[in-house]
Amino acid sequence: MYLYVFLSALYRLSCGALILAINWLMLVENNTPFYLAVLVALTFVPAILVPLFYKNKKQLSGLKLTSYALLASFFVSFLLFFAHNHIVILCLNTTLWFFFFIMESSWEMWFVALAKKYSQQKILQFSSFSMSVNQISLMLGPVVAAFIFKHNPKEVILMSSLIFLFLFFSTFFLSHKEEIANEELKEELKRDTKIQLTGLECALIFIWPTLALFNFMLPVQVAYHKGDMIEVGILDAAMGLGMIFSSILLAKKMFYQLFIQYKMSVVFLIVAIVFWSFLENFIFKIVSVFILGLCFNISRIFIRSVLAQKYEAYIVGTLVSKANSYSFFLIVISLLIFYDKVSINYIIPFAFAILISLLLPLKTKNG
Repeated sequence: MYLYVFLSALYRLSCGALILAINWLMLVENNTPFYLAVLVALTFVPAILVPLFYKNKKQLSGLKLTSYALLASFFVSFLLFFAHNHIVILCLNTTLWFFFFIMESSWEMWFVALAKKYSQQKILQFSSFSMSVNQISLMLGPVVAAFIFKHNPKEVILMSSLIFLFLFFSTFFLSHKEEIANEELKEELKRDTKIQLTGLECALIFIWPTLALFNFMLPVQVAYHKGDMIEVGILDAAMGLGMIFSSILLAKKMFYQLFIQYKMSVVFLIVAIVFWSFLENFIFKIVSVFILGLCFNISRIFIRSVLAQKYEAYIVGTLVSKANSYSFFLIVISLLIFYDKVSINYIIPFAFAILISLLLPLKTKNG
């Protein structure tokens, strides 16, 4: 499990830097956020196709699927390094996200397969720990990109592609050592486990829209207020810190009840919206996105731990891929309505995080 955490964290580090670099590159080379809105919208088109992978009962294990997707991500991101035309960048970025969405499911399949060895409490701990480490990586990615490669986003793209290549070799080696993985997967597929549609499963649909609209609104809001890439990196890092802190809170039963059962996340998120809307000081912007990261990630950790207990790895992969495909339509509609409404588009990720919190069950089957 710890090797899984390390490799997934390195992947998130690369993704965090790469997403910021591509978004900033698209924004600063144009006089309008329109191209960035198109980029973000097209990013989620591949999510519609990913569920097709899970219709084939000869599905690869989560580890092998991750390995092959990493190799493809290396090639596409390497081509992005040489791309200059906006249309070419849009096409390559869309292709890259096809493999990212495959990995959104395959990393979770791998986690669930590993989690079956542990108790309910251990699963919650590992879910919390792995997501915290991943958020540290996502936090460091944009910060490294902003400070070290401040004037050359292209270098960030090249470095990210090389990290993908390293991860491919690592996971490919591990997959060859995983001798019984395919047999375990065959046993899982024999079980007639069906997806039960509850608020928990519906909440998955809002996960990516929250992140997508945050990634869109952040550079737009900073650029609108005459800020620079460093401010984007700081705010992105603040959200990452909130996500890291969420795992500490969720480990305490009192805070677990406060945020999950009594829905205090909703109150905190409303306060965060007020901070961003009416307080101009940059410190309050940082506090606002910190709260967003805190409440949003508490919900994600809870969802992930419950799914690992409730379903087998293959079912989780199917569920996540389907939720991501439905997310595309929600993202496109949101961008069509709000992409040029700079005075209010920052509210959307907060609103989605509130919806996720409201959809979570007050209690799980295991208490």
